[in-house]
Amino acid sequence: MKLMMEQLENSGEERRKLLIEWCRLLLERKELVLPLGISQILIRRASDPSQEVSSRVILCLAKLIEADKDSALECIRVLHDREELLIRRGMADVLTRLFRRITTDAIPLLEGMLKDSDESVLAAASATVGDLRFIDKELWADKIDELCNHSSKIVRRNLVYTIRDYLEEFSEDSRGIIPKLWADGDETVLVRLRELLM
Repeated sequence: MKLMMEQLENSGEERRKLLIEWCRLLLERKELVLPLGISQILIRRASDPSQEVSSRVILCLAKLIEADKDSALECIRVLHDREELLIRRGMADVLTRLFRRITTDAIPLLEGMLKDSDESVLAAASATVGDLRFIDKELWADKIDELCNHSSKIVRRNLVYTIRDYLEEFSEDSRGIIPKLWADGDETVLVRLRELLM
């Protein structure tokens, strides 16, 4: 099996994609991860010249974290440093799942994604801001406050989804987040705030 996996890894793009699918299935059996070198394969394929291959590694991250957290963190680092849009979007899409599994190690990922130029990445990342409250409530509230001034309206719009939880935790709103969002003037933000405050 290991020899066959090595042959797939040293073959063309389609076979490397197949290899990642195999790894994904094999991750269901944690006792096979070490003997088959699955962690190392996934780290190498995270750097694959083909973004199609690397993007498939993203789908393996949750199970890899359970089987070999250190290798998973290395995979995440490699993938997060890549610039291809397909990979950036894929990482943004799994951010909530990563927060649940690697908690504070996911914060730099969120920070990086909130600086992205792509609206899809910004939308997915800003929708994940609420996950910070399970790690550090003050950090979460400060991040909402900071993002009230974000240049992307999609980020500001997504903040409204976490405002109800924010007000339950910080009813006095000493950061003045509600007035900042209200002053934003964005019609979608205003409609959502009205619904929230009724």
